[in-house]
Amino acid sequence: MDEKEELLHLTSQELQVLSELDSRQFGFLKLRGNEHGRTRALVLKAEEERACSPGERRDICIDPKTYCKLGHFHLLLEDHAKAMSAYQKFYALEPDNWKDPLFLYGLGLCYYHYNAFEWATKALLMALYVAPGFSRAADAHARLALMFKARRHWTAAAAHLRRARLAPHQDATFTRLELSFHAAHLLEARGLKKTARDAYERLLKEPQLSSTLKADVCRQLGWLYHRCASLGESAGRARAAVWCLQRAVAAEPESGAGLYLLGRCFAAQGKVHDAFIAYRNSVEKSEGNADTWCSIGVLYQQQNQPMDALQAYICAVQLDKGHSAAWTNLGSLYESCQMPRDAFACYNNGGSAATACNTALRQRLAFLRVHLAHAPMASALMQQLLSQYRLSQAARTRPVAKNDSSMSSASENAESLAEDLLKKEQAGPASSWSVLGDGLPPPEPPGVPPPRLTADQLAPPAPFVYVESKRDAFSPQLQDFCLKHPIAVVRGLTAALKLDLGLFSTKTLVEAWPDHAVEVRTQLMQSADENWDPSGRRRVWACASHRSHTTVRKYAQYQAGSFQDSLREERERGAGGAGGGGALSDSDGREAGPAKRRRGARMLRFGTNVDLSDERKWRPQLAELQKLPAFARVASAANMLSHVGHVILGMNTVQLYMKVPGSRTPGHQENNNFCSININIGPGDCEWFGVPDAYWGGVKELCDRHGLSYLHGSWWPDPEELRAHGVPVYRFTQRPGDLVWVNAGCVHWVQATGWCNNIAWNVGPLTARQYALALERYEWNKVENFKSIVPMVHLTWNLARNIRVSDPRLHGAVRTCLRQSLRAAAGTLAAARARGVPVRFHGRARGEASHYCGACEREVWHALLVRAHERRHVVHCLACARRASPALAGFLCLEEHHVDELAQVYDAFVLHRAAGPAPD
Repeated sequence: MDEKEELLHLTSQELQVLSELDSRQFGFLKLRGNEHGRTRALVLKAEEERACSPGERRDICIDPKTYCKLGHFHLLLEDHAKAMSAYQKFYALEPDNWKDPLFLYGLGLCYYHYNAFEWATKALLMALYVAPGFSRAADAHARLALMFKARRHWTAAAAHLRRARLAPHQDATFTRLELSFHAAHLLEARGLKKTARDAYERLLKEPQLSSTLKADVCRQLGWLYHRCASLGESAGRARAAVWCLQRAVAAEPESGAGLYLLGRCFAAQGKVHDAFIAYRNSVEKSEGNADTWCSIGVLYQQQNQPMDALQAYICAVQLDKGHSAAWTNLGSLYESCQMPRDAFACYNNGGSAATACNTALRQRLAFLRVHLAHAPMASALMQQLLSQYRLSQAARTRPVAKNDSSMSSASENAESLAEDLLKKEQAGPASSWSVLGDGLPPPEPPGVPPPRLTADQLAPPAPFVYVESKRDAFSPQLQDFCLKHPIAVVRGLTAALKLDLGLFSTKTLVEAWPDHAVEVRTQLMQSADENWDPSGRRRVWACASHRSHTTVRKYAQYQAGSFQDSLREERERGAGGAGGGGALSDSDGREAGPAKRRRGARMLRFGTNVDLSDERKWRPQLAELQKLPAFARVASAANMLSHVGHVILGMNTVQLYMKVPGSRTPGHQENNNFCSININIGPGDCEWFGVPDAYWGGVKELCDRHGLSYLHGSWWPDPEELRAHGVPVYRFTQRPGDLVWVNAGCVHWVQATGWCNNIAWNVGPLTARQYALALERYEWNKVENFKSIVPMVHLTWNLARNIRVSDPRLHGAVRTCLRQSLRAAAGTLAAARARGVPVRFHGRARGEASHYCGACEREVWHALLVRAHERRHVVHCLACARRASPALAGFLCLEEHHVDELAQVYDAFVLHRAAGPAPD
């Protein structure tokens, strides 16, 4: 034992080396090779010492950080299973585990390795939130981009890829060209084929392109030419595809991926001999590729060689038991050999992926299910062949390598080759700060609150209030009613106040400013409680729309034309009914499902985000809205958003929406959880759905299940699915003149049921609840790397200047935000001065917009680190500035306020006790 203890004893120098090892070295320190043999031996020695300690000293309490360090060591040795185990132990034992960015980064890498993308995303986002200046932020952003791309969250993927490309690359394990390749592939995945092709071709002209990356680019480009008809005529594309794939093979001769794709191209061109040669060479390079064996089977089957095809398909499904294309092709082969039982089993093994988009296969399965009782048993010859094949397979020892290609050989629509992990990193976590206070964990979505609601509670009636007079409209009870409910309908308000809603009609808009810009969303016409995929086969949550732009005049013509078309269809339908249409035929009845829905699907155009902020253009309209009670006005001293001091389009300004039946505003919460006002101008109705803010976490959970981004995605929830999940859903109709109040944090979605216009804006009641929810979403947006368009720090300082607060909760929250932001700004100034960065007073112009970091899009207040970039000056936060240049070289620091003025504002913001009723 003494000898063993001596062997395991670590010297002070060795302990110093080990103390510097953590998850940041992943990708830099290659401990599996011979290059760092001494460090590897030292890490193994430390692991053995730590593994011995618990068993030999059971009475000693082990510091949880020991498990975290052990996780780092296992990660550097690329033993992901043991690393995950150690990290999970640390997670369970350390309550403040979320404060350690090195742990979060290592845990995220482990989840990433196992393709647990949802958990990896959470861990990496949390690491970036806790340490905005984290030295491996570029790698974290790159991995996040790849995960969001794999989950089809295009906007989030593009944002993270942009941030990864902005970071300096001298300390990263990836290159600028690798990121450019992933950016090009993102364009391809989004369907921008020509733009992607141009990006790939630009990459191939780069003189510093490595042979491995050149092979990747050529493979992608060749496959893009092969399957994308929009890139030219067929013969030219075929030649280009083969040329690119041959270049890929030449660049990386040891890879079988290029040879496999080359075989696919030759097979599509009918060059059977060349295809077989390419497939054979691919198998020699990488025998473990199920796609290659499946394609070989297809080629054999086309050449009427069923036994050879059978062997190839069986080889494919042995390598990948979930290979739906191989199972489907094997089922087809069995059917051709009069073996329906085996065919049926293979089709079933193919799973739902094989049948989801294949109507003929679904019909075939149904036929086999009905007639299987009469099917003959498998022939003795086939059984003998299978037996011989299994024996031959047992005698062979084929190493199963990881698939080089994520393409299914069943589908010409496969989007990409399998992506290599990016493995490169930087150094040094920077401290984070929160507007919520010190030591608090970041906000996270709440679970569905207990207890389970009854059926009646899951479908509550919408709160309605009827306003009969001007006195009712200005009574404090109306505001109290609105603030008490998650969503409310105020009926009769516009009539009681004699609001001229005609000022917002399409006719008036055309007469006033016919060439005013209108954003258009092209959407699929659907009923309000349904949402189908583009094929019309499945009910989904993803809500597709395509953006374009037009003018008020042109949209008015479309809106009027749509109404006239509807009237004409009604007349024709009436005439058809009077003539006696008769009963439907059998064929008509059979088409009443998805096929009829696809054939009858119509597209509509929704005119959205019409900006009415210009007081010179829209003076009559904006003046009319001043008739509203103070709590509902666009501008009011009682409205937090009026204290921002600059325009936030659509929030503290009015936006108008021009609708035809079916126009949809997908599910969302308002920016930073502020309340909103929506008035229906008419003449048609709108249908509304709403979920109380306490249940927004349940809505997000279902978005995640459907593979949709809650913040970046466009989604239309299924009310029944929400209720089955324990989430209550309000549903009501908004008639012309109705005002809908959406309270803070309420999730809502809207569909027009008639031709109408709507006007909307946000308000921020001066309540502790509204302010707390806004700050909470401000912090959660930072966790999710989502831009908060309400600059809460800037707003808070303006509130402290402009209002007197008598609510202790609101005062405490504002005071905390003031203190935290002032301390963060002081830290930025100190860091700038310590590095010799010139600090100048810049001031703040009246109406000047708040500033956001050009890299991470977080709000930057008071201390602006500015650097010239592409002939313009870009603001950076301290973390991103340090990442761009640790010495802050080339930066200038601008102060927006005098420090003594800020100190006066902070000291003067005290709690005021209300002596009596507040003056009007």
